[in-house]
Amino acid sequence: MAYVRPILPTGSISSLSTLSQPPFESLADVNRVNEISPATWSIQLGFLLNTIMTALNAMNFSVGLVAQAGTNTKVKTTNTVQYTIGGFAYTKAATDNFWVLDTTCNVTNAYWNGIWLGINAAGTAVFQAGTQATTQAGIVMPMPAATTCVLGYLTINPTGTGNFVGGTTPLNDGTVVPNAAYYDITFPGAFTLLT
Repeated sequence: MAYVRPILPTGSISSLSTLSQPPFESLADVNRVNEISPATWSIQLGFLLNTIMTALNAMNFSVGLVAQAGTNTKVKTTNTVQYTIGGFAYTKAATDNFWVLDTTCNVTNAYWNGIWLGINAAGTAVFQAGTQATTQAGIVMPMPAATTCVLGYLTINPTGTGNFVGGTTPLNDGTVVPNAAYYDITFPGAFTLLT
């Protein structure tokens, strides 16, 4: 399923109903919509719509049941996932040892960090770690890449002895105690649409 370039309106906000499929293809398109945004709005309409439409164009429609993989330093999907990226639909069968974490996922003892567990159009595992913090609420996550659909989210909070080392420390380690928690994400895979 491909998307077609939307015909952008000029004039009143009521003409926005002519927008058909996401996302805008150029900054010029975004700026055309921004021109009709009321000056009092805190964000220009074109940027808002483009951000939302881009997020909606990378969606996961099924629960992958992300979990610790057979190799205890990796993460797997337990179910088949159906997702879109850039307006095209894809399917990926359940895969053990799918995400192979690396040292970008390291977490200092007593700190928290999050990891986006994504997939690209080729069906390859992609992940992005956040910036660790002293609390779960303090984790700063990057905006997922537009070429990625987020299937899950993993938090790590080592409370034992030593730090969590991505790709080395088992996710169920009894000494480091990483307190790994797995979350499935469906529909737009971005917790924050506006950054």
